[in-house]
Amino acid sequence: MKLRGFRIELGEIEAAMRGHPSVQNSLVRLVDDDKVGKRLIAWWINRHAMTTDSAEFRSFLRARLSEYMLPAHFVNVDSFPLNGNGKIDERKLPLPNPNVPTALGQSPQTSLERHLLSIWQQVLGARNIGLDDNFFDAGGHSLLAVRLMARVSAATGQELPVASLFYSPTIRQQANLVEQQGWASPWTSLVPVHSGGTRPPLFLVPPAAATSVRLAQLSRFLGPDQPVYSFDPPGFDGRNAPLDTVQAISRHYVNELRLIQPSGPYLLGGMC
Repeated sequence: MKLRGFRIELGEIEAAMRGHPSVQNSLVRLVDDDKVGKRLIAWWINRHAMTTDSAEFRSFLRARLSEYMLPAHFVNVDSFPLNGNGKIDERKLPLPNPNVPTALGQSPQTSLERHLLSIWQQVLGARNIGLDDNFFDAGGHSLLAVRLMARVSAATGQELPVASLFYSPTIRQQANLVEQQGWASPWTSLVPVHSGGTRPPLFLVPPAAATSVRLAQLSRFLGPDQPVYSFDPPGFDGRNAPLDTVQAISRHYVNELRLIQPSGPYLLGGMC
């Protein structure tokens, strides 16, 4: 089966889950939600009386699986419900509880934070979101990122680009951006997905009609010493006129690339 264009192996995810010391057994399914679309949900049975949260599971699985195979939600159950034939009755599996309160100390303190929290909850289809939770770790992906930023821009009157989620991936940081009158820097196609590191930077070119969000997850697998930049196509934000030829887009990208690395050789990447 496929999720957002990627082939998903549920058995591989389940096997990786069972490799965690807290997990006795696991089940992963691709669930279609009317509000947020398809998402991976992992149900797991505790091996011991240990408490393991979603962040720990994501960190554990991220070292073993591709980013697109990480479940959006982890649900702890005492046992898997069985039908009359002794097989797992998937219809009786509990869905993630959207009403779990946010983590201690992460409750919104201002009206803006409360407003943004409401938008995030609606877009992500969950209420258990804290002010310092990372959008992508909370189940966000490229399509939801575009939807989120459109909602935030419409609600606040501030035209924040999708790329701002890399700089400010939490509600608290996003609220600070809005309070500072939105995105103060001039618009640029070049997005610093990960600007730290001593190696020569890798520049990623997304496919047609896609943005830097699509390729951003790649940086997680390259290590902290690898700088990664990606390009957003001119005109994608709706503020600037799009470039209509490959030659014009290429010249534009080269000009911006040289602001980061004036001379070659250059490391370029993309999707085939």
